[in-house]
Amino acid sequence: MVTRILTQATAAQQHAGSEATEFPVRWIPAYFPFTSPSWEMEVLFRGEWLEICGCGVMQQSILQNAQANDRIGWAFGFGLERLAMLLFSIPDIRLFWSTDPRFSDQFAPAQISSFRLATIGFAERVELFWDIGTLNTSRDGYNTWVSICVNNAVPIPPVHVTQGDVLVLNVRNSLDEPTSVHAHGIYHNYTDYYDGAEMVTECGIPPGENFTYIIDTTTQAGDLWIHGHVHSQLTDGFRTPFIIHEKVKPTTYNKDEVLYFEDWNERSFKDTVAIDAKIKLADIPPLYRTMLINGVNANTSKPLYFEPRKRYRLRIMSLSTSSWVKFRMPGHTMHVVGKDGVESEPMEVDGLDLGPGQRVSIIVTAHNTAEFNYMYNVTLYANFITPLPGLMPRYYSGLIEYQKNAPLKTIPVVDDSQLVWNDVINMQARDRMPLLPFTPEHGIPFYSFGDYAYNRTLVPSLFTALTMGELASNSSVYGPQAQARILQYGESIELLVYNYNSKDHSLHLHRGEYQVVEVGPYGDAVANDRTAVEFQTAGPSPMRCDVVTVRAYSYIKLRFRVNRGMVALFHCHMMHGGYFGLAATFIAAPELLQKHVKVPEEAIRMCKLQGIKTSGNAAGNAGFDLTGLPPPILLFWDIGTLNISRDGYSTWKSVCVNNAVPIPPVHVTQGDVLVLNVRNSLDVPTAVHAHGIYHNYTDYYDGAEMVTECGIPPGENFTYIIDTTDQVGNFWLHSHIQSQLTDGFRTPFIIHEKVKPTTYDEEKLLYFEDWDLRAFDDQMDIYSTLNIKKIPTAYRMLLVNGINGNATQPVAFVPGKQYRIRVVSLLTLFWIKFRMPGHTMHIIDQDGVACDPVEVDGLDMGPGQRFSVLVTAYDTAEFNYKYNVTLYANFIDPLPGIQPRYYSGLIEYQKNAPLKHIPEVNDDQLAWSNTLDLQARDGMPLLPVDRQIVLSIKQFTPKLDIPYYTFGDYAYNHSLVPTLFTALSMGDLAFNSSVYGPQAQAHVLHYGESIEVLVYSDNVNDHSLHMHMGEYQVVEVGPYGDAVAHNRPAVAFQRSGPSPMRSDVVTIRSFSYIKLRFRVNHGAIIFFHCHMIHNYKGLAVTFIAAPDLLQKHMKVPDEVTRMCKIQNIKTSGNAAGNQGFDLTGLPPPILVNRG
Repeated sequence: MVTRILTQATAAQQHAGSEATEFPVRWIPAYFPFTSPSWEMEVLFRGEWLEICGCGVMQQSILQNAQANDRIGWAFGFGLERLAMLLFSIPDIRLFWSTDPRFSDQFAPAQISSFRLATIGFAERVELFWDIGTLNTSRDGYNTWVSICVNNAVPIPPVHVTQGDVLVLNVRNSLDEPTSVHAHGIYHNYTDYYDGAEMVTECGIPPGENFTYIIDTTTQAGDLWIHGHVHSQLTDGFRTPFIIHEKVKPTTYNKDEVLYFEDWNERSFKDTVAIDAKIKLADIPPLYRTMLINGVNANTSKPLYFEPRKRYRLRIMSLSTSSWVKFRMPGHTMHVVGKDGVESEPMEVDGLDLGPGQRVSIIVTAHNTAEFNYMYNVTLYANFITPLPGLMPRYYSGLIEYQKNAPLKTIPVVDDSQLVWNDVINMQARDRMPLLPFTPEHGIPFYSFGDYAYNRTLVPSLFTALTMGELASNSSVYGPQAQARILQYGESIELLVYNYNSKDHSLHLHRGEYQVVEVGPYGDAVANDRTAVEFQTAGPSPMRCDVVTVRAYSYIKLRFRVNRGMVALFHCHMMHGGYFGLAATFIAAPELLQKHVKVPEEAIRMCKLQGIKTSGNAAGNAGFDLTGLPPPILLFWDIGTLNISRDGYSTWKSVCVNNAVPIPPVHVTQGDVLVLNVRNSLDVPTAVHAHGIYHNYTDYYDGAEMVTECGIPPGENFTYIIDTTDQVGNFWLHSHIQSQLTDGFRTPFIIHEKVKPTTYDEEKLLYFEDWDLRAFDDQMDIYSTLNIKKIPTAYRMLLVNGINGNATQPVAFVPGKQYRIRVVSLLTLFWIKFRMPGHTMHIIDQDGVACDPVEVDGLDMGPGQRFSVLVTAYDTAEFNYKYNVTLYANFIDPLPGIQPRYYSGLIEYQKNAPLKHIPEVNDDQLAWSNTLDLQARDGMPLLPVDRQIVLSIKQFTPKLDIPYYTFGDYAYNHSLVPTLFTALSMGDLAFNSSVYGPQAQAHVLHYGESIEVLVYSDNVNDHSLHMHMGEYQVVEVGPYGDAVAHNRPAVAFQRSGPSPMRSDVVTIRSFSYIKLRFRVNHGAIIFFHCHMIHNYKGLAVTFIAAPDLLQKHMKVPDEVTRMCKIQNIKTSGNAAGNQGFDLTGLPPPILVNRG
């Protein structure tokens, strides 16, 4: 049968008889929902393997449901439509459902004939060939750089087709990176693989390869556009209008014209990002973009030609990527008749306000005479860029020419606020589609873009939906970074999007449109220098569109119905979209996708060429195993409290994130920008410190309350932006308000290398916390009511990876593998000793700085310290082993079983394997980690000394109080103005330490200086010294005072090697000194303090580094100063908020009793 059909198909196309031919047949494994195992029969026809038959053994559960338990079923099916397509040369399976006589009249019973597509005008095949490359050109007349081009030309010509045409777009990728083509606004019913969303619905086209997009316009007409959907290509010029004209030209106008607008940067997107990465956020110049109109400089574009009395349809299109445009035609009346390809009831407006990706059609009637010419006006603006006369906003104009050299009509200028602008909420859809119903029980309210930043997965989401069977309806298989929402067929979905942000955003939904139902205010726009959004609801037939603007400090409600299976990306159409994480994926009716979608081999080949898997979950694995999937970037933290027992003994209110403890570790890859949106649901201010991060000229994100910022007031939101371009390694995130840190506001922050090192197979994370028997404030309340001699000793417990140290999960080892173990101390008062008896550890980094490998027996770690060690597993799984952790503090008297405390965890090679007995060795016989023994791997030499700062740790105990600790004559305390703002606002006086107040313990440093900090401690306590905004070289330690007389071990003199190790936390032992060195290589406010609760009691100083550079390079975001204004904290002046040296109003400092 197969041979006969294929032979007749060949004969029909050749219009001649043909002898029967042998066609090779093969059977391949396949997947069908109701059979297992399953196969497909393929036939080699015209050089390609063609699927003919699917079959398999029926699942036994189906037979059981049919009361046929004793039977075995076999199911098979022939693709009759596919065979008919071959016999009759029908190019699209959907034509079988057509009732158009131009299709059906071509066929007669019992006759095989070839369908004639082009000759009858049923559906034109519009074929284009695009060679995507680059061209060094100046498109705006000012800046020359490498733009994306098509067929070696810019701008890319607009594409015009007629409704019903099939656009066949043959693309060759001549770039040096993948590309893809997105037909913005096209539905792609069950041809998701042509949507162009790289790693969502396809893999993209590799360099040097060809791919054909087939775009059906049967059900659409209007103003769409085509653009690249890979990284920077859209911004760099890969964009052009795509106009689908009506089959029958409307009689409501005489002519139509296209005006499309593009914002244009002064350099390519990649160059901009590369520069931004080098000079840091505060130095990044605002994107004062220019405008292109119809592909050329806006002020040199051709006139818009009008003939008297004629009516024009103007298709006004914003192809911008980060800017908005306002368009006006003074002296002419405009009626909006459509938006984003959807017709609307006519609405008269004075102007159009269009965000990135929006398109509007208007009808304009020309004047009756050609007596005058007129101007149209275009304003390019962005609410997130500070206005600058002549640069932002930018004003452009073009000529509406009725007659060459006719005089220009003068039209009085009217303020924008007096004009009527297009507003989608006021528009009504012409087809009168009613407001979709919605109830929370049958829809999905979409409150934000989720807990994670959107990022690509290892398998395109479409392929996951197609291959995961019933699991495709579980969002977990798409990975957390896909931000997947599963939608059911027939549901009405309401998207409720809150924008508590100072930026406007342009929201785009692939594969369809949404109704714009409601907008309103959210947050205090006026306080943030933004225009307040008024509450509005749509009429009975809300306008539908695929792009809408959500203004700063507002919310918007959007609704759509799930009327087919699809994978639809929902994202911001600015750079904040897929590139920076503001996106989510809707997986609509995956069972229908599995039923109706057959991915072309050409699409699969594009993936194979790039080594991308086309089946499995987001990681390419089975089930819920996401091993190998890069971790997502955490985006939203709601800081609150939770009454819980974390150590298994004491229950009290712990600080939590998103109502959960422990706070999940945060993993990113070097170069990522972590955007951490924080809501403070506590009843006190909070702040987040990214411990170890440089923050070059973004000190206001350092999280040091009243040092570099004011903290986040209760009930408020704040966004931290953390750039990881220059750092890799082990860091941590924690509150910088002492009680919150101690009460659980802490978690590891791991920055992974871009390219995984080959020196190990896998990595593990172990992080440790000391845990008190009660909350910090409750502890302080007890202390404040007792004499110092009666205060109970703080015998703390240990948490390992967030839970009781003796109840943690085993560390799984596979024989023969080498592991990188990241060991992170999140302690606040105690030290730990960590060992893996029976295994050899080699330290390879400390505090995010790589070192030459050093073998040790154990790690001795103070609060805040972090190490990575390499450990090689044994070759066999004969035994399991233990790791040991000792929790101790030298300032607490030993008490058997309580101080120190001993914990252990399992190193599991094999479940239930016997435990290997390792003889105990006394600590003083072991080689412990010692920063002075380490050498920095980058070989940075010992710094010279330009200036030495001497600090001496002192203890002062007021009557009936716990001790204060200081580095000088005064205990550190907050000033009334954050120190950063004093440095920024005091001009030349910022170099005088007096303006920071005595309690800030300020030392002013100059750019380029090499600083040596010499710290003496004749104190009975060990201290953990942390420096913000960088690392110091640990140069020398030695004895200071009589340790033995105070029952403390004497510290031996030791100097570093030629490349001293750098760290941001170091332990200074009791009765010793330490020398640390660093170079002032940028302006910064550097907080230097003890990382124990002694910081809370005064043991801190402030280094004011190069205040002149701070004043030159730093622009504090409005959101930062708003946090201060809400709390009535001044943001300028000296420490008291006054001018000069007037510190009136500043509370007196606590003077150390030196007697």
